[in-house]
Amino acid sequence: MSKKGKKITPDQMAERQKIKSKKRKVRTIVVLVIVAAVIACTVTAVILINQHNKAANQLYDTRWVPVSAKNASEDEVELAEVYNVKYTNYQGHLTFDKEGTFQLWMSPGLPEDGTHSGTFELDGDTIKATFDEGTKTEFYIQREDGLIKTIKLGYDEYTVYFGASANNNQ
Repeated sequence: MSKKGKKITPDQMAERQKIKSKKRKVRTIVVLVIVAAVIACTVTAVILINQHNKAANQLYDTRWVPVSAKNASEDEVELAEVYNVKYTNYQGHLTFDKEGTFQLWMSPGLPEDGTHSGTFELDGDTIKATFDEGTKTEFYIQREDGLIKTIKLGYDEYTVYFGASANNNQ
């Protein structure tokens, strides 16, 4: 007998209904898993973007001051050894603005006496800087929990670490 002429018993009909019901449930579960995955990916992307923006704003909205230094042997040294013995009288600072310019003050006297300025571009955690007179250098962002902990700069045979100032009213 052909399939068309064959009668379906009530048991076979019930079995087919169970199979269709299981297929619907599986499809529903697959769709829900896909939707949950898309939502999770979207939330993760939003969190990462917000964290990046917060870190970028932290760079611009902060006055960075030298907090420590190391010599070429990676030994911790006093900042006065790096700059000069009167360093503790003036401290110095580093600032960045959203327009792509920076200022670095590391000389004795008033900030206007020894401020070096220039332009910069952010490349991941590297700040590629060009001073107004043409000298190029790089600052390196060091993070902790996604936020900037210090900004590292090579200075002669030293490495100077800048941290957020307690008084951030640039």
